[in-house]
Amino acid sequence: MTTIAWTGSEVAGDTRGTIVELIQQSPTEKLIKRKGVIYCLTGDLAQCLAVVDWLSSGADIDEAPTFLEEPEFDILAIHDSVTGYVYASEYYAYRVDPPFTLGTGHALALGAILAGAGAKRAVEVSAMADINTGLPVQLMKVKNG
Repeated sequence: MTTIAWTGSEVAGDTRGTIVELIQQSPTEKLIKRKGVIYCLTGDLAQCLAVVDWLSSGADIDEAPTFLEEPEFDILAIHDSVTGYVYASEYYAYRVDPPFTLGTGHALALGAILAGAGAKRAVEVSAMADINTGLPVQLMKVKNG
């Protein structure tokens, strides 16, 4: 899946992409910014991008994306350094506060943050032990809330 780490002032994500059981050889960007919101993507990238398009265009529930396959994604939407929401496969959202981590390497990254690491280092630590997390790390600064 991936590892996302949000400290409040910055957010980082790994760039490992996979197709079935194969690791993609080019980096996959999992942090994108639209209309001032940073979207952090985990799970099926195509599904994530469809949901980000829907969210950034107003999120009318009657126009929510539908998928041929079972939806499998989590998206962290960061509005500022203190406001984040996670959108899950069922289109519900819940608020989260930093520090917050997401993905298969989330526990390793959260431990690193709690031990004093920044977001980038937290994802690097996760990549040492989580097979679904790979380098390089993508990093974005988050506007103050």
